[in-house]
Amino acid sequence: MKYNAKYDRWITKNGLVYRYDKQLDKLIFCKIGSNGSKHCTVYTKLGKQYLHRVVYETFYGDIPK
Repeated sequence: MKYNAKYDRWITKNGLVYRYDKQLDKLIFCKIGSNGSKHCTVYTKLGKQYLHRVVYETFYGDIPK
């Protein structure tokens, strides 16, 4: 599991996303959304993001053009 400061989320390589809850002092599993398309989304501090992009950026850096 690795922390991504850009999105303020903890990410596992298999795509599980967690956020830290200060009141509970623990990591909370984030719900993954889908609108019927092939892409899953997750809410971050920057708004709704595609899950595959968040996982890639967490472990490999910025996505090349």
